[in-house]
Amino acid sequence: MHDVIRDMAIKITSESTERGRRFLVRTSLGLEDCPQVETWEVKDRISLMNNNIRFLPDEPKCTELSTLVLRGNVFLKEIPQSFFKQMKNLRVLDLSCTRIVSLPPSISELGSLQALILRFCRYLQSVDHAGGLKQLQLLDLSCTGIVGLPREIEQLTRLRRLNLSGTFHLACIPVDIIVSLSLLEDLEMRLSSFSRSKESKAFIENVGHLNHLTHFTADIPNDLCTSSQLEEFLLRDKLKSFHLRIVGRGLIVPPFLVEPKRRGRYLDITAKANVRREAVGLLQHAEILNLYYHDEVRTISAMGARNLKRLKECEVWQCRKMENVVITEEAEEGILPELEILRLFYLPNLKSIWEGNGTPGSFGRIKNITIINCANVMYLFSSNVLQLLNSLENLCIETCPWMVEIVRGEVGNGVIALPKLRRIVLKELQELNRMWEGVLSLESLQAIEVTSCPSLRQLAIDIEKTPALEVIEGESEWWNSLKWQNDSNMSHFQNIFKLEDRLVVQDGDTFDKYFTPNCKLGRFSD
Repeated sequence: MHDVIRDMAIKITSESTERGRRFLVRTSLGLEDCPQVETWEVKDRISLMNNNIRFLPDEPKCTELSTLVLRGNVFLKEIPQSFFKQMKNLRVLDLSCTRIVSLPPSISELGSLQALILRFCRYLQSVDHAGGLKQLQLLDLSCTGIVGLPREIEQLTRLRRLNLSGTFHLACIPVDIIVSLSLLEDLEMRLSSFSRSKESKAFIENVGHLNHLTHFTADIPNDLCTSSQLEEFLLRDKLKSFHLRIVGRGLIVPPFLVEPKRRGRYLDITAKANVRREAVGLLQHAEILNLYYHDEVRTISAMGARNLKRLKECEVWQCRKMENVVITEEAEEGILPELEILRLFYLPNLKSIWEGNGTPGSFGRIKNITIINCANVMYLFSSNVLQLLNSLENLCIETCPWMVEIVRGEVGNGVIALPKLRRIVLKELQELNRMWEGVLSLESLQAIEVTSCPSLRQLAIDIEKTPALEVIEGESEWWNSLKWQNDSNMSHFQNIFKLEDRLVVQDGDTFDKYFTPNCKLGRFSD
């Protein structure tokens, strides 16, 4: 949605060209008063964003004005009643990040307005008078304080993009008005309290009548997951991306896990979702699964191989009963064949990624595995499963204090290969005493990073099996304690060893370069 806003709001510049002289740009100057109103009259575009303006002129004469940006004036609480009366040609209006509580009646006279951006107007409670904006194509009400959408919104028949995400006070939407917005292409409703209302089911079912919709995000109550109408909607060719979050009634979703950086076919399963009965039906249509704060799920494979066939990314957070991602008994056929990214965070009872022998056709595309703060995991997978990971490129393991080995079982002497593995990161693994038993063929490996792994005394690497290795990074004390198979290995790898980067403070203490795990803890768009 933010890229769309930037595309629709024409660039504002103050270059000294003939065209540039029609622009008024006074941004981030700490202005408390607006520029003289006389300077507004001949301007085509005005930007006064990120100032301290408290008051606006009553009725500026701006008949040529096409773009007005007042974003970030956090002391602006009120817009004069007649402010917009003489702005008939205004097409883009950005009032985001202000403290306005309502829109003035004169906004209904903006018959040419195409984009109205009210993002983060947290005190805004209503959008009355918006029904007159007949040409409006974009309405961004995300993170506002609105409590309801007025019936007159149905008059915005040219609307293509509507953002209601983060509307924590939104309790009322006439369920049938969405059908009137037949040209809608983009509808966002993440983290809207309306999803917990009794009318939300009927409203979301009506969304299925929007034939032009290509992107849809919403919180979905449990009882709607089995809706055949919703499944039919997800099967449409025109629907290119969605982000559905299955929630129980009354559940507040943590905001730091909310917003993806790119579009895709997302499904979030949260604490009170009934995974076995309701969520799995929607899972068949998803490419990205986020599972968090769920206290019943023990494995991902229990959701069924058929339901996981399209999955490309899987991220799991704080699921206290999660023991394995896959167990062989639940993976008789190939499971997760398209999975490319697996991230596991804060799973206190995780034992391993795969329990048992690998199933052919599984994990064949996986590129990145990240596991952080899983206190009881002792190993990731057996040597049998290792043979499935032909596409693995990056392996990152951090803060797993009881892990003793990465791979369980003999890997031989170069018999098993991870041909595409490029980077290994091992941090704060106090009990790790070996990566694997034997030597793997790692022809693409470029970097190994080891931090706070005091029990690791052998790296189980060989010159011939790691021809592309460029750097081994770690602490000097750890490096000096390593044991090598032969002197040639020790001499060769000594030449590419690098002390890890440190920050030194005045009292002589040192701190790790990274204060938090090198992983994505949040999903905020810019």
